[in-house]
Amino acid sequence: GTIRDITEHKDFEKNISESEKKYRFLADSMPQIVWIAEPDGTLTYVNKETLDYSGKNYNDFIEENGWTEIVHPDEQEENIRLWTRSVKTKKPFFFEHRFRNKENEYRWFMSRAYPELDENGNVKKWVGTSTDIDDMKKQEKQKNDFIKMANHELKTPVTTIKGYVQLLKKMRGESDDKFLVNSLNTIEKQVNKLTALIGDLLDISRIESGKLPLNKKEFSLL
Repeated sequence: GTIRDITEHKDFEKNISESEKKYRFLADSMPQIVWIAEPDGTLTYVNKETLDYSGKNYNDFIEENGWTEIVHPDEQEENIRLWTRSVKTKKPFFFEHRFRNKENEYRWFMSRAYPELDENGNVKKWVGTSTDIDDMKKQEKQKNDFIKMANHELKTPVTTIKGYVQLLKKMRGESDDKFLVNSLNTIEKQVNKLTALIGDLLDISRIESGKLPLNKKEFSLL
């Protein structure tokens, strides 16, 4: 019985070791940052991409809070707070932050980490990834800058046109010249459409920045 138990344990350890090797081989082949942490949040593994990107060695990351060295100073405190909270609550970790590369330049990353639980609900380890989203962030900023520019550059002339049209309608609204009256009405209608479009562009920008005001209104369901 004892010899069989020892043999089974050895086989189990061998399988775990082989499984770990396959996982690390896969992680080292990935173009994104991959890391593993103990239940208490201490890093025990980072993949090749982490080292290639940061220019640091393996031990730099395994040291206590060594990974924070590459996090942008503006996000370090919040990063540690959210990571500590996830470790305590066993809830997945999500955070956008900037990592410094070996050229001392910062790029935006989206980091995610999930706990691997045992049958009793205890954390066995954390597995995390950090994906480069810097290009997406830059495109998002360019889009938002364009929306703000378009809103500012279009709003002023449109408001001016609308004011002149309303003035002309007051002056010539009862004119017998039907072409003039119809033209003024058409211009006003198109200006109102353009005003609504500019408002929609501004709302998109507000939605994405989380600054869209909520206007509550009661209505009947009948």
